[in-house]
Amino acid sequence: MKTLYTIFVFLFFLIVTAGCGAKHSGIGGAAGDATAATLAANKRFARMTGSAGVQDDEEARRGFIARPSGKITNAQSAVLVDFDAFAFVAGAAPPTVNPSLWRHAILNNRIGLFKVTDGIYQLRGFDVANMTLIAGKTGWIVVDSLTCRETAEAALGFARKHLGDKPVSALIFTHSHIDHFGGALGVLSPEEAAARKIPVIAPQGFLEEAVSENILVGTAMGRRANYQFGITLERSAKGLVDVGLGKFIASGKSGILPPTVVIRQAEEARVVDGVRFVFYNVPGAEAPAELTFLIPERKAYCGAELLNRTMHNLLPVRGAKARDALRWANYLQEALEQAADAEVCFNTHNHPVWGRARIAEFIAKHRDVYKYTHDQTIRLINAGLNAPRNRRPDSTAGFACFVPGRPRLLRRSAP
Repeated sequence: MKTLYTIFVFLFFLIVTAGCGAKHSGIGGAAGDATAATLAANKRFARMTGSAGVQDDEEARRGFIARPSGKITNAQSAVLVDFDAFAFVAGAAPPTVNPSLWRHAILNNRIGLFKVTDGIYQLRGFDVANMTLIAGKTGWIVVDSLTCRETAEAALGFARKHLGDKPVSALIFTHSHIDHFGGALGVLSPEEAAARKIPVIAPQGFLEEAVSENILVGTAMGRRANYQFGITLERSAKGLVDVGLGKFIASGKSGILPPTVVIRQAEEARVVDGVRFVFYNVPGAEAPAELTFLIPERKAYCGAELLNRTMHNLLPVRGAKARDALRWANYLQEALEQAADAEVCFNTHNHPVWGRARIAEFIAKHRDVYKYTHDQTIRLINAGLNAPRNRRPDSTAGFACFVPGRPRLLRRSAP
């Protein structure tokens, strides 16, 4: 087993970093100024979306403790993260950026260490995903370890500087996408995990899915991710502004730790370092292997990546498995019941949501948009139509999470 693990980690480093480290000039030439058509479209869009909501901004700032500065570099002194690179994201939207994207980019630019609730903290802006720290009886229970070792080490070190130098007492992987486990070796070494018998918790099927996605097609997906997320673009109003789930994706050394505790049941309660968790398996929606959880005593619900401040793509451009919108909507209906008594909903991207009524609205509107997307796609396919571009459901109107679309004429497919 140890030999297999060593081979796996070596291949993982080799393949995953192959697609992420190179610089590319891109296609289509240099970015230009906004055209008249773009300016008109952005103006219309601004009228539809309105200005940024005060409550969203308050939630993005809530619990702020400290903001990082400077850069994260690798062993060769190459810059992986520059915390000042997005300083230009402020004020009114520039002509080259959609107003809704700019608003979202401002909210995602509230980075640093935040207190979510008593005993729960988040590190946001060190990578595309969040690292969450939950205070256990003997140390930190780490939820998701970011994309690479360098960003994970920096995030955990920053937290220890401000919260105290506690050891890691458990590591939870919410799902099988690399931005949530790739930095595992920056949180724990295999030797420390084994010597201290630290539980590494993951949903059923996690390791198999992580291998199939990142080893078998890791090179191609890394290359396509460069285009999907604009990894090598300059940080500017004509380059990379935001990636929706966060500011950027870091490219460094990625690895993995095999789980020692696998959540196999649809609902499974466990005590982890003195903290009671109720885990829920939610496979085959946002990720092939995924879990959410509730911490009842702290009235805190983690929706993993079932819940974000964006509408998630259902057919990932980088080549990950397609998402089942109907199953996703059904999981969110269950989440409404699971989170009914929660006072905060924190997730693995973007900032949390507080208050029972707002949490219920947040979950319900996600549920509605995925259910609507599924139902109307099926209806229009059966009606013989193609290229559907419909209005979103009325129940999601005014919700900052979703970008309103414009209705288009639908064409009948040829018989």
